[in-house]
Amino acid sequence: MELIRNNFYFRLYGRHKGVTGSCFFVSTHFPDNRNIHFLVDCGKFQGNDNLGYPDLNDFIPFGVQKIDFVLITHNHIDHIGLLPLLVNQGYRGPIYMSKPGYELIDIPINDDWKVNCKYNAYPSYTREDVNQLFSQMKGISFNKPIFPKKNVEVTFFQNGHIVGASVIEVKFTYDNSDDIKILFTGDYNNKNLFFDVKEIQAKNRKTPYSLVVCESTYGDVDSTDERFKPILCSSIKKAIDQGMKVIIPTFAMGRTQEICYYIKLMQDKGLLSENIPIWQGGTSAREITNRFRFHNLGLNPNMRNFIPENFHFISNKQRNEICTNLLDSPNPSIVISPSGMASDGTVKTFIKKAINRKDVLIAFPGYCSKNSKGNELINTPKGCNIEYAGYSKTRYCDIVISSELSAHAKRDELWRHLLSKLNSPKSILVNHGEQSVRENFICYLKDNFPSTTRIENFSPDYGYSVNADGIYEIFPSKFQLF
Repeated sequence: MELIRNNFYFRLYGRHKGVTGSCFFVSTHFPDNRNIHFLVDCGKFQGNDNLGYPDLNDFIPFGVQKIDFVLITHNHIDHIGLLPLLVNQGYRGPIYMSKPGYELIDIPINDDWKVNCKYNAYPSYTREDVNQLFSQMKGISFNKPIFPKKNVEVTFFQNGHIVGASVIEVKFTYDNSDDIKILFTGDYNNKNLFFDVKEIQAKNRKTPYSLVVCESTYGDVDSTDERFKPILCSSIKKAIDQGMKVIIPTFAMGRTQEICYYIKLMQDKGLLSENIPIWQGGTSAREITNRFRFHNLGLNPNMRNFIPENFHFISNKQRNEICTNLLDSPNPSIVISPSGMASDGTVKTFIKKAINRKDVLIAFPGYCSKNSKGNELINTPKGCNIEYAGYSKTRYCDIVISSELSAHAKRDELWRHLLSKLNSPKSILVNHGEQSVRENFICYLKDNFPSTTRIENFSPDYGYSVNADGIYEIFPSKFQLF
């Protein structure tokens, strides 16, 4: 058995150190000397999260001819943004994701292509690469295993992070040896407004996972923390009652549709007049909203009707005119528009004209990264200047920020709804979080798991050898520089 273990293992490498650029490369060795290679996600580095290497989005650091297949956890650009580049470098194999993810992935990929062309005189991939990429994608049902290669079984489980998000199990089998099992949590949430999140099937949890690769975005805080208190609706109501305009920067997929639902709920409860106009900006957000309403994405039927009364879409041609009219009007109104961190997107048109207005509330319904314009705006005191969208403005608008709609589970939720239900994994790699948060989460996990579970802080500086008994070797690697 020991000989088989030494000849039946996989090595895992990753490219990301912070919270963007998610990409794992797995190389599996079987006792018959076959090797199978695959990726889990192929994400873009965003903001300053590039390990000090500004060109990381211009290359894939391994030979694509070695890759047999690709698995996708969900449709955020920091997990899928470099898929067109992978195709540009010659990859022609299958790319697997959940069926709802497949139904939506063209929207963020096409949107990012436009952004790429806007900011890069010489994009690292072409429109033809994007079209080729779509032909390689395959939508997979939840809970039904697929077999992309001999002795490899892959199962997608539901994940509440966004519509189409998955927790992915990969199982390697070989005659007369113990199975090797990996679980990739992706960006995980135990709940979603639009569908019921089902647990991983009991039969899959029966035997221990050799390795769990676990996110840690909120690994240092519980769900009872003050920052998650529901204040968004009350803030909107207070501003509207005072005759103010409300601008809500949102992410196009998920957050925009959630905000629409909560505004509709306020109307239904009589907390918000149906005479208040609601405007939604963003071409991608509009397309996603329509697909939520009319496509088969596995949503609860009663959640398809999430559009509030007096709701209007804003076209790109209209947005300057509508922005001027809304701000000049003495009447209150609500604008919901991408991007969520206010660094780009349709919402910039509204914010740049609203910063110096005392009759405007900008309500951020989620996290703004340290390098984002949203974070800069939040931390600019009233009466002080800020450079925004090419203009120098003095901030007089009101600002509120809430994390109540976060799409990530907090550490107690990760434990209660996912990790505690697993059969004591052999090892865990903590990733996708700020370093101090990861360290805190590791301490939390060590307090809850038995000492036999090996828990490590993932780093792209190292590779990890794993067999059925878990991580047995950590070795130096400069994966991001290959």
